[in-house]
Amino acid sequence: MQFSARNQVFQVEWYGRERMMVMSPTGSSSGIASGVLYAQVLRWARQQRMGKTYPSDVGFRLADGSILSPDVAWLSPRQLAALDDEDLRGFPPGLP
Repeated sequence: MQFSARNQVFQVEWYGRERMMVMSPTGSSSGIASGVLYAQVLRWARQQRMGKTYPSDVGFRLADGSILSPDVAWLSPRQLAALDDEDLRGFPPGLP
């Protein structure tokens, strides 16, 4: 979290404890496509009144120690209930 906070201009994904990938910001077309996808999932989640939707800059901690950022993520109410305050401030564990 500290590394990501100090380097906010980049998106960083961690692959286990030994490898990371630093990615530059996306271009205009990719940013628009990502925004449209996020908006669609957000609209669906709000209509269903279920869960939370996350944009592409949120990392999720996987069982193998990797921290990856999907293009868009949605967590069900059951997944959210399993998270504590530390999980919600940092990288939520598990697959969205």
